[in-house]
Amino acid sequence: MKNSDLELLRTHIEQVVLDYCEYSGISYKEVVNLINNGSELARDEWNHIVKMGSDEEIFEFYNRSKYYIYEMMQPYLKPEKYNKDVNYLKILKFAKSIIKNKGRCRALDFGGGVGALCILLAKANCEVTYVDLPGVISEFARWRFNKHGFKIQQLSSRIDGVDLPNNEYDLIVSYAVI
Repeated sequence: MKNSDLELLRTHIEQVVLDYCEYSGISYKEVVNLINNGSELARDEWNHIVKMGSDEEIFEFYNRSKYYIYEMMQPYLKPEKYNKDVNYLKILKFAKSIIKNKGRCRALDFGGGVGALCILLAKANCEVTYVDLPGVISEFARWRFNKHGFKIQQLSSRIDGVDLPNNEYDLIVSYAVI
């Protein structure tokens, strides 16, 4: 893996934070502060919303959480700390090998989060389907797909599963979901 590939990927990953500033209207300094405190803020919010641990409460947390997105964005602030950059490069290399061998790559990102990997796969000429729970994070991902001009199919998941179209996928990714 070339250093130039890694640098380009880190620039793409860091763009997530800049995009969120634009999307939310919050300054970079404040977004960084919220990201750095994301785990604590999300934990407090979880404790407020999820009392009994029911599927409905958990779904409600992900659907309306104001702070979980900041916890999810921690690896985008410091990708090298979380190896997100290196792992994304490995996934992209695999997707490109599928394209080389099959002439196409249909990719499904289950738990697609803010959509960073979806955009990278789309840039690599994959047909991409994004799946995640509805809420602030998936709305931000939709905004990013539109902003960057990618036609990525977006499906909403539920606690009990997701209805996938009768498509065949060449690559299914579920990165950092559990």
